[in-house]
Amino acid sequence: MSFRQPAEIRAFAFGEPDGDLLGTASVWDTGFCSSFGAPAVVEGSDPDEDWRLGGDGFELTFAPTGEVAELELADAGIRSLHQLAHVHGTLLVGAQEHAVDCAGERSRRLGVLDGKRFDTVRAVSAWFGGEDGVAVLAARPRRARGHDSELLSGALLQGGLPVPVTEPRLSSTYTADGVPARVGLELWLGEEEGEQYPRRAAGEAIGRAAVSDDPPLRSELVRWRMRGREGLGVYDLLRAR
Repeated sequence: MSFRQPAEIRAFAFGEPDGDLLGTASVWDTGFCSSFGAPAVVEGSDPDEDWRLGGDGFELTFAPTGEVAELELADAGIRSLHQLAHVHGTLLVGAQEHAVDCAGERSRRLGVLDGKRFDTVRAVSAWFGGEDGVAVLAARPRRARGHDSELLSGALLQGGLPVPVTEPRLSSTYTADGVPARVGLELWLGEEEGEQYPRRAAGEAIGRAAVSDDPPLRSELVRWRMRGREGLGVYDLLRAR
């Protein structure tokens, strides 16, 4: 297999927690990983402009609804520029074309994971309407014994504005095949010791995913709950070899 980690991945996702029109796609210079099952072309790169995702059976526009949340794992060489979006366009399901008009997200993940030191990078995110959400980036060292050894960076998005997370915590439950099934987030906010407080969210995979073998990437769509609100999101798992 010709596995090579892309230096940049453009990631997109959209949908409502109780809706049927939802999807996820990741695009890089030589390939794609899409729940639509078709290659995708991306137009746009500036955080203030619309980005367009197009391919056979779908034409979608991702318009920004907030500022960029920058997540960085310097020791792992990975950075993510994450942004909530309003998504509109068309999507072909079977033989019928549907109009898409819902919340979603878009991001640029930059850097190549050091496969000698780390075995996986995970990008976990959710949106709750158009301007609220969460995003966490994690890199797991090889021979790690538990979650405590992971590198993590996270942000809470409120009203379209990123709120820094002092200490993000991520826990995952996998199936026997290594597929993410459940996920929990605990995002500690506040700068001063004694004044910190957690924001918690729990997610469950809904059985819709995009899978690539080269590189080994799996994007699992997840239904989320946080503070009485339901949302949708993605659990991206990229393995280094």
